[in-house]
Amino acid sequence: MHLRATHSRESWTYRYKSPLDHWMGQIKLGEWPAMGLPAAITERAKQRASRDGGGDPAAASVSPDRRLSIRRRRYPDTQSRICVVTT
Repeated sequence: MHLRATHSRESWTYRYKSPLDHWMGQIKLGEWPAMGLPAAITERAKQRASRDGGGDPAAASVSPDRRLSIRRRRYPDTQSRICVVTT
């Protein structure tokens, strides 16, 4: 869990390794100071339990097509190794 600061805001983020495609993922938990440290820890525990149960915390907010296009732009030389698992 990280507190990321930009010039205009600070937000809590959770970085994790996806159990679906083994890529690093990141989701925003909330903004500081509206979400304090205890609330951020609680939210991170919920997201981690979801990940440990085999789910991808970011999958609910990003469509599989969008996720794949982001990966292709970020890592263009690995396109041949990318596969999409649908259930």
